[in-house]
Amino acid sequence: MLEDRKFYYPVNSKGPDQHAASAWRRRGPLRHWTPIGGDQFVTMDADLPYLGDHTPRIQLDGKQPRGFGQSGLAVRKGRAYTGRIVLAGNPGAVVKVTLVWGTEANDRQTVTIRALGPAYRKFPLRFAARGDNDDGRLKIAGTGEGELHVGAVSLMPANNIEGFSPALVSEPLR
Repeated sequence: MLEDRKFYYPVNSKGPDQHAASAWRRRGPLRHWTPIGGDQFVTMDADLPYLGDHTPRIQLDGKQPRGFGQSGLAVRKGRAYTGRIVLAGNPGAVVKVTLVWGTEANDRQTVTIRALGPAYRKFPLRFAARGDNDDGRLKIAGTGEGELHVGAVSLMPANNIEGFSPALVSEPLR
């Protein structure tokens, strides 16, 4: 469901060049991660990457949420979504991963993560949408002091079969 889940492209409000992904792979506009709290608080860290050349580093600031999100997600009422997020950060930092399917305060569900440390760790995500939206959003935002690194994030319908839609997976030949 997510584009650039391992952060090949920098996270910023500008987004990657539209020609960056092969046209045959795109099914619509290229989605990208955009900062929450301002571009200046999300940088790409090449010193401690989880994968590839760099990893998003978020400079935290007490109670002001900072991070990034991605919109354009098709979310369906009654459907469950699962995934995981890989994080490292200062102990005491609090990360909230939120799936948003509408504009009202109750049109969202949040998973709160508090057990961060200097080493990257995987955390499970599970959401149950209570509304339909073709422009849903996944938000990753942290509060506290210090820094937060997001190594990778995934999200898919919970009925997936090893990462694939059940409609794409056929019975094995006998």
